[in-house]
Amino acid sequence: MSISDSFGGLGNISLNHLRSLVGQQLQAVGYRGELSDFHDATAQDVDQAVVLTLESVTVVLEWYIDGVEESLRLVVAPDEAATKDIPARDVSALRPWRSVVGSRIVSFGAATQEAETGSWFAWALRIGFSNGEHIVVALGELEGESVRYQPENLVVLSDPEMAQSYQVLDAPESAWGRDIAL
Repeated sequence: MSISDSFGGLGNISLNHLRSLVGQQLQAVGYRGELSDFHDATAQDVDQAVVLTLESVTVVLEWYIDGVEESLRLVVAPDEAATKDIPARDVSALRPWRSVVGSRIVSFGAATQEAETGSWFAWALRIGFSNGEHIVVALGELEGESVRYQPENLVVLSDPEMAQSYQVLDAPESAWGRDIAL
C-alpha cells in the first residue's frame, strides 16, 4: 500500500511539494547544526537540518516539535525554516551523498506515526534517485552501530537494511516507509 492524497497527508510534508521535487537534480547537500566531524559512513547524525540544493530550489528537512507532535518537516522556502539562521556545512563529497549528487529525484517514501491528537505525521522520508540509490532522513540518532528514536535530532541512512530495521515503537512501518504515490 502506498501513501496518496487520500491518506490524509504527512503532517509537515506536503505531497504537492514532493511532487514538485520529482525530476529535480541534486546539486549539493549541507547539514545544519552543531558542526562536528561527519564521518564518511552510511549513517550520520545531523543536529538540526539537512539542506538539499536542487537545480531550481533549495529544500530543508528539519526536525519539528509543535506541542506534543514530533515530526519531520520539509520546507521549500529556506527563509521559512526554523533553522534558517544556522549555517550549513557542505557534506556533498561524503558518503552517502557523493553517490547521488548529480542524480535526479525519482521517488519518495515515508514512515508515519500517529500523534496524540489523532493526526498523522512523517518521522522518516526516503528519497529515491535516478541512479537506483535511496537515502532516508529520519528523526533519530546513532547510538553505537544502531539508531534510536530521538525527535530532536536527525539521522541520515543510506543502508537499506539499517533503514528497514529502524522502527519507532508506535509507528506502523520502519524508517524505509511506504512508497508515496505521486
